[in-house]
Amino acid sequence: MKKICSRFLRSDELTQPSKTSKEVPLVITPPSADLSNEQGLRKLVEKEKKTIEKLLRQHGALLFRGFNVASPKAFRDILVALDIKLIQDYPGVITPRTHLTRYVSSSTEAEPDVIIYPHNEFAYQSSRPLRLAFLCLEAPKKDGETPLYDCRKIYADLPEKLRQKLATQKIYYRRFYPKNPAFFAKRLQNTWMRAFLTSAPEAVEKICKKQGVSWEWAKDGGLFASSKRVAIFPHPEDKTPCLNLHFFADHAYLTLLYELKYRLSPWAYARLRARAWMYMKLNLSPIHIAFEDGSELTLTEQRQIVQCYQKNRVLFRWQTGDLLLFDNAKIGHGRMNVVPPRKIVAALGDMTLIPDVAPPLTHKHGIKFVAKVFKKY
Repeated sequence: MKKICSRFLRSDELTQPSKTSKEVPLVITPPSADLSNEQGLRKLVEKEKKTIEKLLRQHGALLFRGFNVASPKAFRDILVALDIKLIQDYPGVITPRTHLTRYVSSSTEAEPDVIIYPHNEFAYQSSRPLRLAFLCLEAPKKDGETPLYDCRKIYADLPEKLRQKLATQKIYYRRFYPKNPAFFAKRLQNTWMRAFLTSAPEAVEKICKKQGVSWEWAKDGGLFASSKRVAIFPHPEDKTPCLNLHFFADHAYLTLLYELKYRLSPWAYARLRARAWMYMKLNLSPIHIAFEDGSELTLTEQRQIVQCYQKNRVLFRWQTGDLLLFDNAKIGHGRMNVVPPRKIVAALGDMTLIPDVAPPLTHKHGIKFVAKVFKKY
């Protein structure tokens, strides 16, 4: 009997064709009928822990399919069996989430027709969880994919001029946490009390200082948290250059939304576009992103990035019981619009310090240039 039974996604499991699906994610299936349950998966990961970790480092994402994992507790136990150091509280999360059990929370509480743009979890912090996992407790009725983006390939496919720009300027993140969210944004805006798990401003300031984040209190009691991070960084394990996907400017979301309008009804598209504009005009966006000199991506650069995202994206159909585990530096993710029901839970682990310097970069055609090394922020 094979120790690990693996394959790549079949065409009937994909929403749209993708060359990246031949590499990401690697699908792991039960090697025998007696292991086609959550207990079988736990036994498998305990026995083949080193092999699974090697496959994860190689491919960046693993999809355990056919094991029918059915509960947050079993989900957590499987990740613990892989020696992933799970984290319970992660202060500073931008959008609301609900803890379901220890180490496991809802993946997102955004409205069904909202498309969440590509990002790496906690890209705006100096430390981030290197391991991110999702469990599908109830597959979507329609759509609702969790798109995966290969950060390594997106970096390699960017035009050289844009890559050099990203390599020589830090990205400025300015997050906003209201004291009381706008009535139309309660599912997208996180209050600072809920985000930082405290109602004491001095405790929030202490957390920000620990994270290397500056802060400013608004007159209405809201909180602005600001940080600078490199757009391209060496992976902490194998030094592969990775693109930080959470450097979208506000207007770039409109570009992405336009590219995906075919998935939405005319009413839903118009409503999302109008709301995005309103967020920008009223300064209600949960996060504003620009280059450190204050400039933003040009329209051409936005389109170039969206094209690279689309080219290196994998859209697969969730199945109830699926467990997805991926490297949060090599692989970015998002969420597509969905026809409910859809129940996906999440867990994060292995907090890792991300180097705050751009690595020596090699052009895919062999032309080398050395990126500017930034002073520590």
